[in-house]
Amino acid sequence: MNEFENNPLDLLASVEAEQNIIGGLLLEPTAMAKCRNLTAEKFYQVRHRIIFAALKAMAAENLPIDVVTAHERLENIGEEENAGGMTYLIELAQNTPSAANIRRYVEIIENRHTERELLKLAGEVEKIALSRGGESVAEKCAAVSAAVSAINQTAKREETNMSYAEAAADMLNYMTEMNERDGALIGIPTGLQELDRKTGGMQDGNLIVIAARPSMGKTVLAENIARNAAKLGKKVHFQSYEMVQREIVMRGAAAEMGIDFGNMKQCQMTRQDYDKLGEFTAQLGRWNLSIDTAILSVEEISLMAADKKLNNGLDLLIIDHLHLVKKAGRESEVQELGRISTRLKQLAMELKIPVILVAQLNRAVAKQGDKRPTMADIRGSGTVEQDANIIIMPHREVYYDNQANPNEAELIIAKNRDGEMGTVVCGFEGNHARFVNEPSPWIPREHESEPNKTANGRWRT
Repeated sequence: MNEFENNPLDLLASVEAEQNIIGGLLLEPTAMAKCRNLTAEKFYQVRHRIIFAALKAMAAENLPIDVVTAHERLENIGEEENAGGMTYLIELAQNTPSAANIRRYVEIIENRHTERELLKLAGEVEKIALSRGGESVAEKCAAVSAAVSAINQTAKREETNMSYAEAAADMLNYMTEMNERDGALIGIPTGLQELDRKTGGMQDGNLIVIAARPSMGKTVLAENIARNAAKLGKKVHFQSYEMVQREIVMRGAAAEMGIDFGNMKQCQMTRQDYDKLGEFTAQLGRWNLSIDTAILSVEEISLMAADKKLNNGLDLLIIDHLHLVKKAGRESEVQELGRISTRLKQLAMELKIPVILVAQLNRAVAKQGDKRPTMADIRGSGTVEQDANIIIMPHREVYYDNQANPNEAELIIAKNRDGEMGTVVCGFEGNHARFVNEPSPWIPREHESEPNKTANGRWRT
């Protein structure tokens, strides 16, 4: 019986890829550059771990590598017999045609190692599930999530160490791709043209924070983006901590069909409104937009999102909002908020999707002379500011000045790691729960004449 017979991990190993990597390195030592992120621990066979570790150490010391020098090194460290001796080294070198496909073999070994780690984790999950140490179900799920995340991070580690020439080639490929797009967005469009121009859309791996005081429209903006993505065929999940599903759908109907939201809430709709509502409902069959109002922790959100990504696909995740995410209660609020934002940034990178996080501002912004918010106004701002790729801060001056245009809103791009900052002026239609590209015209009251009043004495806006 050989050392691997009847071992279920055998099914998750590629001995041939391991052999071809070592054989390739014995033939062409410069190919070690293609293995710079590969570690000996990821090889399945013990002898291959020993040989690869020895070869990598020799390369680091700038020593010549061939069958003879490799054998000498193994003898010196007392591993010659465990590695299979000179005979096995010669066999590896002779049976490997070249090092041309070594990068592909590295990929195979990385994948097989990850699969083996997942199989090992299955046993750990069983132990966690059966544990009677007083842990809650949420804590058990969090432990499993952390273990899966650790494996995922290792599996998706990018090659960050590259030569200047390699970096230049990567840059050229990126610029070529961008040029071929001919102005097309990189990420998911928000539906607001100027905001999309400045941000490039909601891009994979990015954490986008929408932060504002109450009544500024932060949730409305998040809902607008969710619906726009769904209409484009994207798979979207909206995690709401403030509203039930029915209200979210009502706001969506108001926005998409131009139905007055206040009338909907009071069930005072016209026949035409009901017809529009029917049209809206019919459209939803083509959307892939899910809504959950459960109070979840960031660990539970991560598990849910990973499950959706794996089973049905997930293109965009929205959480409304940061300060209502279930906390563990073991740290200060600032630390808890920082932990949540950091985990959501990691989740965006792991799942390769944009994650939109709605956040509240400190009350102090209302006491400032200039009411326009800054990043420092975000509650628990330090880590949130650091984690975010983009921070968008809706602002409506009419909230503080009743002579300001109620149909106008500002979207302050306070941070944009890869693009343009500044302020986007757009329209806001509160009765339809939506932002639009252009604000509707409006005349301040002191400049209006009596004919601009309606029959019931209300001012036209």
